[in-house]
Amino acid sequence: MMKGYFSVLSEDNQTTVLYVWDVLDASGNRLHRIQGQEKVPGAAADSWSVVPASAMQAIADRTMQEYSTWLAANRA
Repeated sequence: MMKGYFSVLSEDNQTTVLYVWDVLDASGNRLHRIQGQEKVPGAAADSWSVVPASAMQAIADRTMQEYSTWLAANRA
């Protein structure tokens, strides 16, 4: 199971999406953490309004790549 968290902050006409994914076992114990950030140009009072779908897709792609790599290395 994976549990994710997102935060967004704007500074100097740039918005950053911060993300954290925890890979959990059946009991809810964290086995692995995937984290990172995606920067996009622009800022607004509602920071999410300047985050394009392509930025979220990049986060999804990166997350799945890191998860797949971790999973392949930890299958036993």
